[in-house]
Amino acid sequence: MPSTFEQLVQQDYQILLKESLACDTRLKQLLFMQSIRGHMEFGHTVFVGRAEEFSDKTQDDIIEALGEDPLQVQTERQRYIRWVKNILYEVIDNNNKSFNHLINDRKLKFLEKFPPLSKLSNLIYGFFYGARMDSEYWRNKTNKKYGLPIGRGICCAVDKRIAENMGFTVKDLSQYEFEGRLKEFKRCGLIKNRTVASSSNVVNGYLRLKKGIGTSDDAAIVSAGLMHRDGPLEASMGVYLCDLIDTLDKYVPFIKLNGQDEELADTISSQLSLIQKNHPTFILPDDDTIMRFIYCIRTNENMGSSSQRYFLKKTKDHAGKMQHATIESHLAFVKNPNNHAYLNMRLANKREFPTGNQFYRNNLLPRLKLAKLI
Repeated sequence: MPSTFEQLVQQDYQILLKESLACDTRLKQLLFMQSIRGHMEFGHTVFVGRAEEFSDKTQDDIIEALGEDPLQVQTERQRYIRWVKNILYEVIDNNNKSFNHLINDRKLKFLEKFPPLSKLSNLIYGFFYGARMDSEYWRNKTNKKYGLPIGRGICCAVDKRIAENMGFTVKDLSQYEFEGRLKEFKRCGLIKNRTVASSSNVVNGYLRLKKGIGTSDDAAIVSAGLMHRDGPLEASMGVYLCDLIDTLDKYVPFIKLNGQDEELADTISSQLSLIQKNHPTFILPDDDTIMRFIYCIRTNENMGSSSQRYFLKKTKDHAGKMQHATIESHLAFVKNPNNHAYLNMRLANKREFPTGNQFYRNNLLPRLKLAKLI
């Protein structure tokens, strides 16, 4: 007889499986397994009023409740990350044949609605922006320059036993402020200052240093495309793919300090000579550009941030007709900002995005113009 926890996990999963996502089936399943974790921690969907009851449950417990092996699921997620990384590596090497083979294997089905990606150097720009935008270091620099209250923190391996001995849960570390205690936490082993293997005791966590507003992944994807008009789809896709790594990296066989997504900016910087040899027009964005980019994508009441599930989720209109996914809206807009077809449609089916017109025209475009990024 399944436990109450197992029944709720299975029930939530079956509800999620009814959604239509613009990606392959296994990626959809892997994303839903992660969604259940969020529902459980914050008491959403079938877990309403039960967050405290299951506060000791982990992602491993969720995977096992679904009858799957945690290490196998972690390994599959890392394979998707490797696929995304290989896309970037093939672009850097200017290996168009291998790039086309990777990008056209139908993992991301929404790409079938758009022309083939061709201005490949712009993918590198997108990856670079995506890798910098969540960086605690770059957010802090942006805050100081513009006087902003953007929240900051680091992705890291957390030792649950040490956390419990100090009176913390993994969730506590992500919710409260711990600025000034980073060195202490590293010194005592609460967080690991290196790449370590995941285990039942060492898990992927987030150490919040400073509370504040967030940054919008939606705004980042659209901004990159509007900034690089010679290849808008490619620039936007670079940011999107970097965010996909950020999502999948939350549950993989090993944990890297600051995450595998942020690491890509260092890869691009270290490979700059090769990139400029193969893509002569590429210029690494300077510090000021990165800070202006982060300034423009800060969240407000009309500019939220979609998860990967909501980027890919396709909803039906009142007539029962399947509509576009949010990522399709963003790519269609950057491809042709004068295309009015998307401007009055709701985005992501979330209250933060009432219509495309309010998001694109009323919020994001004025910011980009003010920052002189377009």
